[in-house]
Parts: sequence; C-alpha cells; structure tokens
Amino acid sequence: MVKNKYAFFRGEIRPIEEAKVSIMTSALHYGTGVFEGIRAFWNKEEEELFVFRMREHYLRLLRSARILLIDIPYSADELCHITLELLRREGFREDVYIRPIAFKSSEEIGVRLHNLESELAIFAVPFKLLPS
Repeated sequence: MVKNKYAFFRGEIRPIEEAKVSIMTSALHYGTGVFEGIRAFWNKEEEELFVFRMREHYLRLLRSARILLIDIPYSADELCHITLELLRREGFREDVYIRPIAFKSSEEIGVRLHNLESELAIFAVPFKLLPS
C-alpha cells in the first residue's frame, strides 16, 4: 500500500483520496495527457530530500503540454515551489518518485483538443529499486 497522503489537484494540495477523475475524462479515452517522472533522493547525513533536475523536468512538461494544447497556468518555477511544498507536507525520509501529469479533463466524448478543460496533478510515492 502506497503511503502518500497528499496530491496537488485542482489548484491546491489536498488529501490524496480527493484527487479523482471520472471515467468520462477526455484524456482517458484519447490519450491526451503528458507526464514526467522526477526522482528525489533522501540524504541521511543532511536529513534532506534532493530533487533531481526538477526545473528541467517541468520545462519539458510545459513544452509537451503546449503540443496537446493543455493549459498549465503555472511557470516551471511555480511548479517547483508546489512540488517542494507537497514533499514537505508528505514528510518523506526516503527516496521518492514524483509524478506530475497534465491532461484534458473535460468529461465528454469527441476527438479534439480545442475547447476542452485542462488539469494538472502532482503526487509523490516512495521509490524502491527493484531487486536484480
């Protein structure tokens, strides 16, 4: 069982169980979403979580979102700030995987990119390397 408690969803950090989408969400039917996978590493000596190239990941997410006309109303720096606040609230003391995802969130059927709502979600989970 994943032990994260929070997600950034619909413009705020909220309990993870409130971060839900409908089966009618456009992105589910047409693949109109983009994501990044960001790693953060826990340093025991410094008792700090270090996020790897977070700004670069968010710049890439913003570029990818523009291609699909997904409106993300935040800059890369704002996304970094949101992510750091989410990680602080989670209180992880281990390596984590951060998943930002942006998608067309309108609940309707129809193949198009224009005139659809967009959504952004960010959550993080503990990351364990798989045994070899």
